Amino acid sequence: MKRASPARTRLVSGDSSNGTDGDAFDTKEARKRMTTGPHWWSIHPFLVAKNAILFVGISFALWQIVARSGSSDGISHRGLRSHDDGGGASDDFCTLYMAPSTLGPHAGFGIFTAKPFAIDDPIKIMDGPSIAVIDPYIIEEAPHLKVLGDKWWAELKGMPNPMRFEASHVTEYVAGFGSLPNFHPYLSNINPREPRNAVDDSSFDRTKSSGAGSFSTYTGKDIYADRDIVAGEELFLNYGESYFDEAPEPEIYKDVPREADYYDASSYLMKFKEELIQAKDGRQLSSREKEMMTGMLGKTKSAIAKAYSARSASLLPGSVGDLANIADAAFSDVDSDPLGSNSEDEPDEGRIRFAIAREMSTQHVTPAWLHSNGFCLDNIVRKPSTIPQAGNGGFAARSLGAGEVIVPVPVYHVADRGLLRTYPIDVDSSTGTFIRNETRLNGPSQLLTNYCFGDDESSLLLCPISSVMHINHCSTRRNGGQCSSNSQKGPNAKLRWASKWHPETKKWLNSSIEEIEKEKDRVLNLEVVATREIEADEEILIDYGLEWEVAWERHKARWSPSTDFPELHKTAATLNKEKADPIPTNDLRTDRSAPGDVLSGCWYWPEEDEDDDSKDNSEDDDDISASEEHVEDEIGDAVFRRRRAEAASNKRSWKSLSDEEIVSQYSIDGSGFVDDRGYVSPHFWPCSVISKDEGRGEVNSTYTVRIFQSKSHHTAPWEREEEPLFLTHYPRSSIRYFIKPYRSIQHQPAAFRRFIGLPNDMWPDNWRNRRRGAQGVYRVGDRVIFLSSSNKVKTGIVVHFDAGEGYGIFSVRSGIVRTGIPPESILKRDLRVKELDIDKFYA
Repeated sequence: MKRASPARTRLVSGDSSNGTDGDAFDTKEARKRMTTGPHWWSIHPFLVAKNAILFVGISFALWQIVARSGSSDGISHRGLRSHDDGGGASDDFCTLYMAPSTLGPHAGFGIFTAKPFAIDDPIKIMDGPSIAVIDPYIIEEAPHLKVLGDKWWAELKGMPNPMRFEASHVTEYVAGFGSLPNFHPYLSNINPREPRNAVDDSSFDRTKSSGAGSFSTYTGKDIYADRDIVAGEELFLNYGESYFDEAPEPEIYKDVPREADYYDASSYLMKFKEELIQAKDGRQLSSREKEMMTGMLGKTKSAIAKAYSARSASLLPGSVGDLANIADAAFSDVDSDPLGSNSEDEPDEGRIRFAIAREMSTQHVTPAWLHSNGFCLDNIVRKPSTIPQAGNGGFAARSLGAGEVIVPVPVYHVADRGLLRTYPIDVDSSTGTFIRNETRLNGPSQLLTNYCFGDDESSLLLCPISSVMHINHCSTRRNGGQCSSNSQKGPNAKLRWASKWHPETKKWLNSSIEEIEKEKDRVLNLEVVATREIEADEEILIDYGLEWEVAWERHKARWSPSTDFPELHKTAATLNKEKADPIPTNDLRTDRSAPGDVLSGCWYWPEEDEDDDSKDNSEDDDDISASEEHVEDEIGDAVFRRRRAEAASNKRSWKSLSDEEIVSQYSIDGSGFVDDRGYVSPHFWPCSVISKDEGRGEVNSTYTVRIFQSKSHHTAPWEREEEPLFLTHYPRSSIRYFIKPYRSIQHQPAAFRRFIGLPNDMWPDNWRNRRRGAQGVYRVGDRVIFLSSSNKVKTGIVVHFDAGEGYGIFSVRSGIVRTGIPPESILKRDLRVKELDIDKFYA
């Protein structure tokens, strides 16, 4: 079986999502358009005049610059060379900063590097943590959580394989480099990769640790340089250009140039390549000449904007300084095209294009500027915590002074934390069907809750996206303040609202939750500050609050291992580490996985259109010829064509055939499905191991396996035909183990759940919208049928209750929380049970 070559994708986002699709720009087509037409001057005869303006304007400006060659008059030679002022950063100094983005005010803060990186250099190893958000059906509809939409990464957009198996639907909440970098359509320079050890469960024993299930075992992303990066450069992640259209406020981005616009702009300037090469060394012009030529260049830009594209025109030089800077950056002595020139693309055009992107769409900063205006992001490294049963912790990467800001803490608001609960899930043991009880949203809270900040008397949660998520709890209330092995007692850091770097936070502290809820982007920020000197490699600790501490102590006293998690059962991560051999079933016909928590996954891809990674839930077409002809055209699979002919003449169930007939008719050679990316690719599908081939030895052992439909991928052709697919001679190296849905440690019913508290004097009184002890007939999480203020019957979920103000109910259809619903307006509970669309093999 030959696999089609997939398009290269630099980001998996935000979906992030990351959940946003990563659009692949067809650079080959763009180059063809630039070299063979339609050029902007050939679109309409009227544009010939515009071409003349461009030619005269830029030619004259370049001629003047060349003619006045000599010493510089102070115009910045920015280019791509490393800056000397401020110096490069060593390992003893901060190398990664959060600072105001070079893209402008609309982009907020970005991430910067204070030292250079070569392509494929590791920038950050194990950023994280990543957190699996389970079945976010309500979340996707709730406006309270829309602000988190950019932070979800979808199942096929960069999510680690083990996380895809967590539930029927999963989204990944990614902190740090998965959330903080901005996006540039042409200058993307970092590439997130899943680490080989995407799951780290080595810091606890789930049968003995009361902390099991209370923190994420997903390690986050490894970040690498996607091209050469200079010191002072902003780091950009490739969200995909669809982000501009799908962002919470897309109108903000309508004028932002796309990748195609950079190709257009470089094509224009290529007509003056020789002049540009000469111009980089000549910059002496009088003020009058500069003014005259700047006016001419402005008219040129205006003409192109009106005649062709305003976005492309915005990238053209508008002043003599712009023109000289582009020339200097494009033809400096260092490599000025770190993206590399395609064989079909003139190298000099690649240089000019990159120079345009650097000079016309971003600003330049130095390491010295970052030190003065940024906040260090690599003061914290993750290691196993010194706190018992706490998993990993955050340790000081270098010595830190008292009063020093250790890490900035941007937070996203969740206006009603009740929506971070989950539905109870059951599995029908006789059929393998997953059943979700939607009568009450009263399952365990999402694991994300444990990383967010809140207050018992408030519905608001604040969820961070920086390395503060690694910092554990310590207080002086217990054990004499001895929290760790360090001789110092008590916490060594504290949280406070953002200081000078985000003055807008103060405004929002005086706003209501309802006002905050309406905001589509982040409006609040915290920071962690050292309360005393902290030594290098010392664990950083903060006080989570008295209520959190009481809840944790109560949890430890009551905790016992769940009977759903056998004591002697090894985790999937352990089995993979040990490279345990699979146990063959010797049964071709069974469609159920082996008992226990673990199932096997096999590296596989269907020969379909790989650009369509949406899940196909359409009904089978009764017109077999029409539907199969479409699939045949799509995949061109000889095996499928043979099956169609056989199916037309033989209507027997495949299970009634002999073993030899099944393998003969429903198998393909699996020797080509070689896992060359380890645990981290999205191409693992659930599978059963049927038998081991004889005589191959242990090192190169091969198997016969059966592939089952992946819940994350579109429906495969054999699944549509209700037929099996077997792979023969399948390599052992392509088989991995995964925890079954709803069986990982974070689903353990006894797992600890509690948000982190902030000091009482930090939490504004205007956010305290939940009184202690208030309880109505219906409890938070109940699904109910109620009458709206317009006397319309609605279905919703109770998210809070106030004895004086009534119920707050999340309306499922409208996605709005309706407040002040009187008890008499609730008609009854809405009893609802739903079967999940997930193959019974997962059970």
